[in-house]
Amino acid sequence: MSTAAQYWNESASFNQFQAYFTQFLESLPLGLIWLDQKGQIKKQNQLSKVFLGFEGQMIGQLWRDVINACVVPQSKPGFEVLVKNGRRLDVSTQAVPSLENPQQLEQIILLSDVTETRRLQQQVDQEDRLRELGALSATLSHQLRTPLSTCLLYADQLRHYELPAQRRKTVCDTMANQLNYMNRQVNDLLFFVKGDLPVEESQTVGDILNAVLQMSKSAIKNMHPVIQCDTDIAIQHIQCHYDALIGALSNIVTNACEASKPGAVVRIAVRRMQCQQSGRGFFYFDIFDGGCGFSEKAQDNFGKKAFSTKKSGSGIGLRFASTVANKHGGRLLLSPQKQGSCVSISVPFMNS
Repeated sequence: MSTAAQYWNESASFNQFQAYFTQFLESLPLGLIWLDQKGQIKKQNQLSKVFLGFEGQMIGQLWRDVINACVVPQSKPGFEVLVKNGRRLDVSTQAVPSLENPQQLEQIILLSDVTETRRLQQQVDQEDRLRELGALSATLSHQLRTPLSTCLLYADQLRHYELPAQRRKTVCDTMANQLNYMNRQVNDLLFFVKGDLPVEESQTVGDILNAVLQMSKSAIKNMHPVIQCDTDIAIQHIQCHYDALIGALSNIVTNACEASKPGAVVRIAVRRMQCQQSGRGFFYFDIFDGGCGFSEKAQDNFGKKAFSTKKSGSGIGLRFASTVANKHGGRLLLSPQKQGSCVSISVPFMNS
């Protein structure tokens, strides 16, 4: 075979392979984007444009410019993005050798449409919350009966008797404590019903700690606990749902005070750590109590459903804290100590 004939056969084979490869890319149920070393788009299939809702030519564009133009600014860190056309996309990346120079690495980006999956998951979560809400409501009704009866009794005293100033103050303080307790329980319950938690507010660690102590004050007033705060990152910012995070942390602080022995110290520490594998960083709010610790059964059920170690507890406080942590992209953690326990909430920190 002549050199010319061989060249034409090789060219035809290459063109045939290229046509097949292009057809293969277009048939994928995923959006596929191939970037060169500079981060410019060198190949992409049509589904990637549909998923992103991008109008115009993508080839030759910088990927960061394309994604910034198409994506709604996200408050929750992760590899899932919300696109302006309403789709929710899972973004994954893979380094590959360059076809022109195998010594150099380029990048393939895969886009998966998880909109329907997330919608169905939210529906399942809502149904689970409603089922759990029934059990919580039954328990909560018993919990609210005692403080409600106390408030009615003291209100009757204020209405019908001339009380000394000190006694009147004691009665009013007791009523306020009971009402605050009922308000926290109702707010936690409403959170389960609503389920949605936009993580959009930026607050400093110091502001959050001050708010937690302020909110916990009424609940722990009669316990006379010793509370210490320990952090050297008070001015750093956290992106969060402020009310929910404050409520979750104050629930844990209140539990720690109730579990601690008289005179024991309840310590709140905040640290910042970064995972070397994923590169994600977290703030850890650690609350140390001075109690007797958790039993093995309590550790197994920690943060699950409505479980409580207190005789009159509903378990809604820890369940609420666990849900808040998950909504922020973090976790509720239990770390047994030599004396007492440490309950932690992790929250991802904002990328610079």
